[in-house]
Amino acid sequence: MKNFSQVFIFGAPRSGTTFLASLLDKTKYKAPFETHFITKYYKKLEDYGDLQEKRNFKNLINDIFGERAVRQWKIDPDIDKLYYATAPDFEYSKIINEIISLKIDGGTFWGDKTPNYLEDPGTIIELFPEAKFLFIVRDGRDVALSLLRKSWGPNNFLTCGEYWSRLNDNFLNVKDKIPPGSLFELKYEEVLTDPERHIKAVYDFLEEDISEDNIMDLANTTKSNNSGKWASQATTSQLRRFESAAATTLKVFGYSTASRQNIITSPEKMLLRAHEAYCRFVFLFKTNVIDGIKIHFFDKEPFNE
Repeated sequence: MKNFSQVFIFGAPRSGTTFLASLLDKTKYKAPFETHFITKYYKKLEDYGDLQEKRNFKNLINDIFGERAVRQWKIDPDIDKLYYATAPDFEYSKIINEIISLKIDGGTFWGDKTPNYLEDPGTIIELFPEAKFLFIVRDGRDVALSLLRKSWGPNNFLTCGEYWSRLNDNFLNVKDKIPPGSLFELKYEEVLTDPERHIKAVYDFLEEDISEDNIMDLANTTKSNNSGKWASQATTSQLRRFESAAATTLKVFGYSTASRQNIITSPEKMLLRAHEAYCRFVFLFKTNVIDGIKIHFFDKEPFNE
């Protein structure tokens, strides 16, 4: 029986999860990647019935491997082999481990950096109570600037603030459920300021050896000027909108607020949320309809953002 070990990176999108994952490349976990399916199918398990019945098990596996993020792995799973590898209890966490093992060529150490798991971090903690957890937070106003350049993200500073605040609050609400000694927290800006110290601290937390040369190599990948951009790039109105939704969470993580007046009117809020709903509709139509047609009929590569 394989003994698996996992590390999960928790962090809101555009908060440095990919950067932090790259720093782990020299560990036994290698650079964590995004799975996207874990919490989704945990909530749907009852729909598949008794997984001891191979037909039900096969339906679950086929659906997971039909996910866009998993299709990128370009793996044709041997379902019979997976079935017997997870028998007789067919625990969901065991199924996940065996699926991931296919991606990492039979390995047993793996890492995940799916940002949207902050929508439900408690499920990840419940499924993998013996895992290691890294949490990274970044000033939400810089996160907003980055999110607004992405078609899939929130589309104005109010909804960015609500999104960033909700995800980070979700982590705060469950962090006490992580066993003592299994959580390491970082601030993105502090890592940029002193990367060598933080890289060494992360490797110590993971009980991994790392040479001074490797620390320097990793530190040299740091974008030291990639913080505080909101102060010059965001308008007063944008900051007011963001902080109207996220001022409390900013302060919890030690970020000072910039706007003295964080209140926005009901009509302004309604207009911004209508704008968000419209942009979201356009994105989902393109993703689920137009791109879906291209993927299924014109061999477009499935994507994962």
